[in-house]
Amino acid sequence: MTDRAKLGRSSQRRGQAAQREAAADLRASGLYPDADHVGTWPRREGVGDLTGVGDVTAEVTIRPWAEIEAKMAQAEWTAGVGGHGGPWFVMKRRRDQPAGLGRWWVVFRGDVAWELLARTARLEEDEAALLQEIFWLQKS
Repeated sequence: MTDRAKLGRSSQRRGQAAQREAAADLRASGLYPDADHVGTWPRREGVGDLTGVGDVTAEVTIRPWAEIEAKMAQAEWTAGVGGHGGPWFVMKRRRDQPAGLGRWWVVFRGDVAWELLARTARLEEDEAALLQEIFWLQKS
């Protein structure tokens, strides 16, 4: 086996280990109890590195920050092929951080992040209005 092939397999193992860690952190948080990593290639087009995370396309990377743009393009392409129209992003592990969601950088493109923030604000407003309505219905 050539040195290049050994490096490729090592990188693939480390990448899959990062996917498993990301899925484990999502499960442990309670936010996505069904989160799992996809595993090895080949895999179905339109599926990110993680499954069980709703309509989100998540790509996990161990590559250097200088290469994050290529991984972002992959996440965007995967979301488009998947056709779900949900948000997409890249997760990159922070060095020397304990297990948990805080050990991950989550990188969004600006329009994706702002749409999620706006969606969250609308949901919070709707929730407040519903709670107010329930309060008044219980009083009457």
